[in-house]
This record gives sequence, C-alpha cells and structure tokens, in this order.
Amino acid sequence: MARKTRKSVRQAARRRTNLTRTLLSTGLLAAAGLAVGLLVGVLWETPDLLLPMLGAPREELVFDGLEAPGGDTTAPADEQDATVPERAVAGPSPGRTATPPVAAPPPERGPFSVQVGSFTEPVPAWKLAEQLGEKRYEVYVDEGDAAGKPRWRVRIGPVATRREARGLADRLKAQEGLPTWILAQGGRG
Repeated sequence: MARKTRKSVRQAARRRTNLTRTLLSTGLLAAAGLAVGLLVGVLWETPDLLLPMLGAPREELVFDGLEAPGGDTTAPADEQDATVPERAVAGPSPGRTATPPVAAPPPERGPFSVQVGSFTEPVPAWKLAEQLGEKRYEVYVDEGDAAGKPRWRVRIGPVATRREARGLADRLKAQEGLPTWILAQGGRG
C-alpha cells in the first residue's frame, strides 16, 4: 500500500511540474507574440518613429536648400554643378595651400519661409498642413519635383527677415517637434 501512495505522489508531482512548464512556456509565447505584434503595429502605423533608429533611410524628407547650424546654405545634390576642374580634383600644386571657396553670406532680408517637411505623397503633406493651419500658422503646400519625382513641401510663411524665420523655426521645433529648414522665397536658403 505504501508503494502505491509513493507512486501516486510522484505522479502528482510530475503532473504539477508539467503543468507549471506548460503554463510558463505558454506565457512566454504570449508575451513574445504581444511584443512582435506591438512592433509590427507601430512600424505599420508610424514608420517614422522607429525606422530611423533601425537605420532605414527616410524617404519623405528632401532638402531644398537647408540652413546649417552655422547659417550656411547648401544646394541639393541634384542642383550642384557636377563638373569640377581637374586641378581642383587633383589638389593644389606643390608648395601651395588650397584655399576653400568663400560662400556669400545668406541674405538677411526676405521674404523667407520655413519648410517643415517634404513628402512623396500628397495626403501626408496636406494632413500636416491642415494640423498646422488649425494652430494658426500661415501654412501652404508647395507642389514640385526633385530629381524628376513629385514632391509636396509643407512650408510656413512668408516672413520678412531671416531673424523672424529663425524665431519661427525655433518655435516650430520646440512646440511642434518638427524638423525645420529656412528658405528664401523661391526655395533657396
């Protein structure tokens, strides 16, 4: 009789262990499934949130002429002159030092606008413009193309001076969390 009791006790202990393992593995699978589902959902709904962190290229922003932290402006690669004299490529001749070209200072009088996005599709551009318009910004969407592809650029302005444009850009960054580029009217910085 004692043997039967020991045997039934061992069997009961095994059943509890198996049940615990099953519940634990089911819980881990459910947690992993939830995590994967959340990640896929976030990527599907708001790809801009995680794709930059994952190293994926951002497709929607195209720089028309942006203001660097020092106030310099640069032209996009498709508008820069691709022909460079051979001497400039080869470097300076012996005994001479190369002098970098001096860029003209950006104009201080406008009109200027502040670009907050450039999109490959019209719907996100108009949606952003509508949201900013509801917040009383003078916003417009400039339809154009870059490298032969259509673009919808969301811009705010015009403002009279570069100083006003910088203030507007700072406010848009701080209050709206938007990237900003200061542009002279006509798309150039």
